Amino acid sequence: MAYIDPEKAALDKPYNEPFDEQSSKEIIRVRGLTKYFDSKLAVNDLSFTLEPQDVFGLIGPNGAGKTTTLRILATILRKDSGEVVIDGTPLEYDTGMESLRKIRSTIGFMPDFPGLYDDLLVSEYLEFYARAYYIDEKMHPFVIKEALEIAGITELANREIEGLSRGMKQRMGLARILLHDPKILLLDEPAAGLDPRARVELREIIKGLRKKGKTIIISSHILEDIEDFCNRIGIIEDGRIVKLEDMDTLAKETIKYTICKVTILKNREQAKDFLSVYPQVQNLVWDEENLRFDFMGSDEELAQLLKIMVQKDIEVLSFNKERPSLEDVYMKFTERKPIT
Repeated sequence: MAYIDPEKAALDKPYNEPFDEQSSKEIIRVRGLTKYFDSKLAVNDLSFTLEPQDVFGLIGPNGAGKTTTLRILATILRKDSGEVVIDGTPLEYDTGMESLRKIRSTIGFMPDFPGLYDDLLVSEYLEFYARAYYIDEKMHPFVIKEALEIAGITELANREIEGLSRGMKQRMGLARILLHDPKILLLDEPAAGLDPRARVELREIIKGLRKKGKTIIISSHILEDIEDFCNRIGIIEDGRIVKLEDMDTLAKETIKYTICKVTILKNREQAKDFLSVYPQVQNLVWDEENLRFDFMGSDEELAQLLKIMVQKDIEVLSFNKERPSLEDVYMKFTERKPIT
C-alpha cells in the first residue's frame, strides 16, 4: 500500500499551527518532540504523522528513544518541548488535566513489562481495570467478554494469572488495553519472550485489530514481525526518526541492488567459482542448497549473467529475485548499529 509522506509538507509549518482542516486525516501528529533525562537527550526533535488504521513500526537500537516516545504519547512521561496532537486533542499539561483525560480515553498502552496481579483470576483482573477506566458497570460483562475474544483467551477467564504462560499473559495485557475500545494502541515490545507459535498468533491479532479500525504504534526488535504487519516503518536513532516510509519505498530507496537466489542442478561448485569472481556479484553465500548473492547491476545485466551460466553448462533449476527484508534495509541504512 503506497502512502504520500505527510512529513515532507507538514514539517515546514510552524509548531504553533493549530490542528485544522488540512490535517483532519491525521490521528497522530508529532512535531519537534524533545525529552531530556537530566542532561541526557532521550528524544531529539522527533517528528511524524499517522493516519487512521496505520500500523507504524518503530525500530532502532536499545536506547534510541522508542519506549520514551511511546510513554510520552501515553501521557506517562512529560514532554519537554514540541507538539503532540492525538485525535484532535493537543497534549497539554493543564491543571484540570482535561487534555490528558481526553487522550487517555483514546489510547491503550501496553508496556514491555505489564504489571500483573498473580493471585487474581483473569476475569477479576479485567474487572478491576474496567472500573479503573470508568466503564459503566452494566457494560463490564460485555466489554470483558469482547476483549477476551479479540485476544483469543476466552477460555482463560477463570484461570489464575500466576499459572499462565508468558504468551497468555501478553494476550491478557492486550485484552486489558482493549476494554475501553481505544482508537489508538501503543505496544512496546509485545512479542518479547514469546515462542514462535505465540508470535505468529500475536501477528494475526494485530492484523485483526487494524481491520477493526485501530491505529497502532509498535516498538519491536523482531524485524520479521514488524515487516509482516506494519504498513509504515520508522527507523529511530539517538532519539530522532532518521527514516520514515512505507516498506516498499524504504526498500527501493535504501537497497540499490537485487537479492538473488539460484538453485543449481549440476556443476554447483563450478557455479560458485564463476559467480565468486563475477564483477557485479557480491556477498555470495550458500543458503541451504541455494546460492544467494547481491547483484549490483540492472535487470538486463542480470539476464546476461544467467545466459552466460547456461552457456557454461551450469544447469539452473530455479532463479528468484527477492525483496530486501526489513533486516537488510535496517542494516544497510544504519550501517554501524545492529538491531538490539
